[in-house]
Amino acid sequence: MNTLCDRERVYLDYRDKVRRYISGKVRNIHDIEDLTSDVFVKVYEKLEKFDGEKASVSTWVYTITRNTVIEQTKLVKNCPKRWCRTTA
Repeated sequence: MNTLCDRERVYLDYRDKVRRYISGKVRNIHDIEDLTSDVFVKVYEKLEKFDGEKASVSTWVYTITRNTVIEQTKLVKNCPKRWCRTTA
């Protein structure tokens, strides 16, 4: 599951769902766009390691999405306000 068609299919199937999930956690539109892109970069980088016996594609993509949002939240929380945009 690492062909261009697989990547395109995952993106087309999940882009709106990922964006909606992130929009529920993050308010800044630019951060939403950046995080959505970050999620799909991670998905593409890990696509050949995906194991359909461990989880569905949906569960796998949502786990990556959730973890990406959590990572961003931690970064913002630890970042001095003068250096970072807030996501809340």
